[in-house]
Amino acid sequence: MEKPLISVIVPVYNVEKYIGRCLDSLMAQTYGNLEILLIDDASTDGSGGLCDRYAAQDPRVRAVHLTENRGVSHARNVGLEEARGSFVAFVDPDDYVALNMLERLYGRLLEENAGICVCDVEYVGFRGEMPSAREDLTFVGNCQDLMLAMQKKEIFMGLGGTLCQAEAAKKCGFPEDIHVGEDKMFLYQMDRYVDRVARVPEKLYYYVFREDSASHRTFGERRCTEAKELAYFCGEAREKFPQMLPLMAAKVLHVNVGLAVEAVKSREITGRARYAYLKEFHRDVRRFFSADALAHLDRKKIAAEVILLYISPELFWGVTALYKWVKRRVTGRD
Repeated sequence: MEKPLISVIVPVYNVEKYIGRCLDSLMAQTYGNLEILLIDDASTDGSGGLCDRYAAQDPRVRAVHLTENRGVSHARNVGLEEARGSFVAFVDPDDYVALNMLERLYGRLLEENAGICVCDVEYVGFRGEMPSAREDLTFVGNCQDLMLAMQKKEIFMGLGGTLCQAEAAKKCGFPEDIHVGEDKMFLYQMDRYVDRVARVPEKLYYYVFREDSASHRTFGERRCTEAKELAYFCGEAREKFPQMLPLMAAKVLHVNVGLAVEAVKSREITGRARYAYLKEFHRDVRRFFSADALAHLDRKKIAAEVILLYISPELFWGVTALYKWVKRRVTGRD
């Protein structure tokens, strides 16, 4: 009996240098019955041509070229419309996957009679230290349990490395009016249609950190825009997924206080602009501050910074600047 078709959706935009490794890892999957949908989001480099070349090499690969760049969520939604499979997976074009990823995810999904199966992520090029995931946590529960396990750092995963029922995924889609956290909103919406989530406790998805990635830029207008979008996302969760509000509110607090610290340290902005940014972050912290949200923060230092910013942007600025000065005097580093 032939296994069901899996549709792998790859949103593509200006990744000419990276996409080859991604597609090679997908075309070599041990799970053979798949289609690979390359959604070219109006790339301006050679990515579109590469998509066509791969499609010409393998009938399982289809290239769809969009005429206007509208972002990764729109590209994924187009992929969902084009998908013919019973299951869908999402892979970003600058990442790559283990050759048995789809086979392991599908096998585990069947074992647990689940609607979603996830695997752990290996972070390639990450310069910090990552705590270890719980290898014994093979079954999570529902989507809410999954997100809580991620917040507790028991699981490290993203949308990549996720296999889910296509019918449920198409009902949810991706919100195109936000650009941060759209993958988490997708999972929250899936909670309406999927009762069980399974997990393969192996690092089968390789997330590549790129210096030129928009998500890794230094402090600036883009980062502040992300904070606003995350606050909007949390507002959506307040209405649609109230049980997840403390978790998402903690994320808002964490991101805003992190940006506030960067604003104080940044040499890119003037004092007046810095204060304007801090006031924005202060407003968002006040909007989503609660004891439950504080309890979901993973470090006491972050909670202390959140409380300072909650009290006033001036106090936060003063204490952070003083801490920076003392640290520089003692260690010689900012």
